Amino acid sequence: MQNKIKIIELWSLIITIILSSFIGTSVNIILSKCKTDAWIAILLCFILFIPSFLIFKNIFNYKEDIPINKKIELLFGKKIGAIINTFLILASFINATCYLYSFTNFIKEEYLSNTPLFIITISFIILVIYANLKGIKTIARLSFILLIFNFILLIIPIFNVSSINEFNNLKPILESGLNKPFITSLKIIIININNIFMLTIIPKSKIINNQKINKYILSGIIISLIFMTLIIIITITSLGVNLALIYQYPEYIVLKKVNLFNFFNRAENILIIEWINGSFISLCFIVYFITNIVDNGKNKYIISIISLLILLASLWMFKNITEFNYFIENKLIIIKAITFLIFIIMSILIVLKTKKKIFKNIS
Repeated sequence: MQNKIKIIELWSLIITIILSSFIGTSVNIILSKCKTDAWIAILLCFILFIPSFLIFKNIFNYKEDIPINKKIELLFGKKIGAIINTFLILASFINATCYLYSFTNFIKEEYLSNTPLFIITISFIILVIYANLKGIKTIARLSFILLIFNFILLIIPIFNVSSINEFNNLKPILESGLNKPFITSLKIIIININNIFMLTIIPKSKIINNQKINKYILSGIIISLIFMTLIIIITITSLGVNLALIYQYPEYIVLKKVNLFNFFNRAENILIIEWINGSFISLCFIVYFITNIVDNGKNKYIISIISLLILLASLWMFKNITEFNYFIENKLIIIKAITFLIFIIMSILIVLKTKKKIFKNIS
């Protein structure tokens, strides 16, 4: 029981990993591509995520006692498996670098403009290292506690902002057809929803009461999509698309408009707390993912080395936010699409092996 996590904690990890990659990163990109139809792109994801869910379920249920890197070696062989695992490490490393840069750049721009970016980043990374040294059980428990805290914080701004919304800002609807929302929804699946595949590093047997795990995974994705829809709709109706596109973080600007009973008028700080929580858990889990592929999490020094390399990469990779946005939309999406292709091939191989085993037993 020491290394096992509760099913509700896995559920919280799913929501946190999806939403933290959406806030501060994807909102601006979705608005620029779809404008008033951005909310339709999110709604399409309620249907388009189903193949990802089925593939995830298929891989997660295969060989329940071993993590994803061992499953890859079993399915592809040790040589090809080593190449694929190396790619997954690099892809996850780049993803973590993007998480860290997006969050720390926001903190520097909005709050600590006179503080060197290195100081902000190293402070955050030290916490990530400490959490990983404590293990997955601590990360999962923190994820659940922080998610509940985030949900409570969200109630105030969502209900208050909704009272000042201008729903005419959502018009015109589908002025350029369904093509742009459809393509954008596919990008959302690849960039945000498919982050759930990182959870395959946790063997199913390490989850307590995992009989209903599929329902928890499904509900976690749906709840994430509901919040993503609310964020987009509130942003568009509160600011309008043209004004929202001026800002790098329009969801933050929206919360500045909240004034509850002339008392609660700093609601934008809620977003900071939620983003800190989400980015922290996501980075912790990515470091856990990488270190467990590298050496099954046995060497504690690897945790510090990987974390510090992510720190250095986040300071070196991007010169400015424009370069960062270009990378997310044009390069990271390719890396994540290749990753998704790997999981698709894995799922097909699992189906073929399962059928072959059934035919052998029959004969």
